[in-house]
Amino acid sequence: MGNGVDGAAEIFKEARDVRPGSSYAVVMMIGYRPPSFAGVASMARATGAAESIASFLDGIQASRGTRRRPVEQFAVFAHSYGSTAVAEALQHVSLEFKIDSFVTYGSAGFAADTTLDGLRHGITDTGHLYATHAAGDGLAQLPIKAQAGTDVYLSDRVDPRQLGAAEFSAEGGRGEKRTNAHDMFVADVDEKGSPSEKVGYLSPGTSSVREIASILATGKLRSDT
Repeated sequence: MGNGVDGAAEIFKEARDVRPGSSYAVVMMIGYRPPSFAGVASMARATGAAESIASFLDGIQASRGTRRRPVEQFAVFAHSYGSTAVAEALQHVSLEFKIDSFVTYGSAGFAADTTLDGLRHGITDTGHLYATHAAGDGLAQLPIKAQAGTDVYLSDRVDPRQLGAAEFSAEGGRGEKRTNAHDMFVADVDEKGSPSEKVGYLSPGTSSVREIASILATGKLRSDT
C-alpha cells in the first residue's frame, strides 16, 4: 500500500504545480486484491472486483451530496492489473456517476471482448481513455495478445492503445526521468540511502507522472493544454 500512497502524493503535488489555485483530492482504493504473477492471465480477480470498484467510484461522488459543487474532473488512474479490473467495472456495472477520464499505465490489458463503446458505459460522452506503456517495462505486455513482431503472451487481453486510447509518453523529456520498470512508484533513494536504479511510473520527476497530473488538473494531456 505504501507505494500507492507515495504515488498518489506525487500526482497531487504535480497537479498543484499545474494549477496552483485549484483544489484537488487523490483517493486510493483499499481492499482490491491483485492476483499473484501466476494469476495475472486469469480474469477472475478483475471480474470479482468490478462491483466493489463501481461502488467505490459512485460513493466518492455521492458523498459530496447536493450542497457541494460537483467534481470538476473525476479521473481514475489504474496501474497494471488494476486497469483490467477497472475496465470490467466500467463496462459491466451500472454506475450512477460516470467518470471523466480513465488513465492506464503499465496496463495488463483488458478482457478480449472489451470495446471502446463498452467502456463508454462508465465514461462521460466527453471523457477520454488514456494509456502509457514504458519501453523499459517488460512485464505489462505479457498478458496481452501478441502484436506485430512478438509471439510471447499469456492470454488474449486487449491493449488499451488498440482501442484508440490517447497515448502519452513514459520515456522522459527534457529534465524528466524515464520510467524503466513496471513499478507504480520507486523512491529516489533506497533504504540504504543509495540512488535507486529503478524508476516507476509515478516516481518523482517522470514524464508519466506529470502527464497524469495534467489530466487530473485540466482533463487533458500537457500537449493538449
